[in-house]
Amino acid sequence: MKVLKTTARCMAFIVAMAASISTTAFANTKNSLGLWLEGGASSFLDNMDQTKNAFGGGGAFGVGYELQHKRFLFNLGVEFQYASTSITMNPITEGPINMIDDDPMNTPDLRRYNGYFEFVKRNDIANLGTVNIPVMFGGKFNNFYFLVGAKVGAQMMTSSKVKAEVKHTGEYLAFIDPFQNMPNHYFSTNNVESNPNSAFFFGTIDVKAALELGYAFGNPKNVAQYRLGVFADYGILNANVGVKNNSFVTLPQGNDLQYQQVFNAIQQSSNHIYSTNLAQGKNVNTLFAGVKFTIWFRLPSKTDCRCEF
Repeated sequence: MKVLKTTARCMAFIVAMAASISTTAFANTKNSLGLWLEGGASSFLDNMDQTKNAFGGGGAFGVGYELQHKRFLFNLGVEFQYASTSITMNPITEGPINMIDDDPMNTPDLRRYNGYFEFVKRNDIANLGTVNIPVMFGGKFNNFYFLVGAKVGAQMMTSSKVKAEVKHTGEYLAFIDPFQNMPNHYFSTNNVESNPNSAFFFGTIDVKAALELGYAFGNPKNVAQYRLGVFADYGILNANVGVKNNSFVTLPQGNDLQYQQVFNAIQQSSNHIYSTNLAQGKNVNTLFAGVKFTIWFRLPSKTDCRCEF
């Protein structure tokens, strides 16, 4: 609800400003209100050793005002952008952990072992909802156009999820080789899916360098004009700010821990990598690129010749 109210207020401001500007007379100038939809790929660019790559997808919708004076373009608008990005991790091992198996045939001394839990395949998923204010400048040459500028964004909603394959192995003092691939003793690989309780924390304000170019079409005599293009938004500021005091995973403390205790803790306490102390002091930049479709509606103006420059 807060996101919708903020977006609605920004849209109302854009419409009021456009209506005011459109009453000002400039020769060879037209004023337009527009609506757009975006869809594409999202990613994070970081300098962390534990991450391999980040890839996902998302979309956006927005409304804005455009002033065109001959070939010059100026755009101002507001948009809501939502993206879900999955970060693939390098293998990380937690251990040794003082554990004991539940084999009743052996004495406690023979049942104790050092347990290791390796996150073989792990994806940390981040969902971000952002309200952006794009300010763009560019040009239009016949049917081709380009825009460059910046977008100031405010993070309005965040959530995260951790998915992993966890491999359990054990080292017994009475045996030389490690125990693995023995499901009857819980030495196996199992899937984990965790919805962290810890907040996924990014900076509340993000400044993005923005680029858009494409093709414009539609009859100049009509009110509605259309554009189809490609875009790219790159976060200039380091998004990874704030307190990073969560552990990668919170394991139970003590001796003679059983497998199910440890596995349940992993299931419940795996935190997104960007909310942990492993991300302390690291850089994270956002990237969103894809396809954009826009409809522009010309506002009434005495100076609009309904022609292309």
